[in-house]
Amino acid sequence: DLGLQEDRVYVPTDSGPTVARLFVPQRTGYELPDSFDGLLVVTEDERRRGVAFEPTGVRLYEALERSLVGEPADEPGALGAQLADGVVETFELAASATVDTDRSGGGIAIAVDGAAYGDLGRPDHPIVSLLATGLAVGLDRPVRATIEETDRADALVVCRWDDIGE
Repeated sequence: DLGLQEDRVYVPTDSGPTVARLFVPQRTGYELPDSFDGLLVVTEDERRRGVAFEPTGVRLYEALERSLVGEPADEPGALGAQLADGVVETFELAASATVDTDRSGGGIAIAVDGAAYGDLGRPDHPIVSLLATGLAVGLDRPVRATIEETDRADALVVCRWDDIGE
């Protein structure tokens, strides 16, 4: 009814009750709004409109962070590996999750097999949400998550931070 796009952008927050918000823009040529205070994001600039809510991955990321020995990694590939390990070993959300770092430095892809809760393309799927939320918070930058088909796994979760409307 709101005419929202398919893009899912996980944005770290500096304040508030949650470490990240999931922003779903209304327009294709969107820009990230300055604030994600409410569910409906309505600004004078139509490119910054959409909805924002607490992603499923926030609570999972917080639990994973508590279970780590030491701090979360600050390098994308290492952080992605910690998150993928959490998906498989800590939460048993998938049978396997393998990280492939993007050589351009603007994202990573995680090949997922045997997802416990069905289609990863569903909005804010727990696996996708944990991976994107963890990367957004860990790298302190917005992360756009998409799902791609691949021959080597059931699905490929692609998390990018270099092509986000700002």
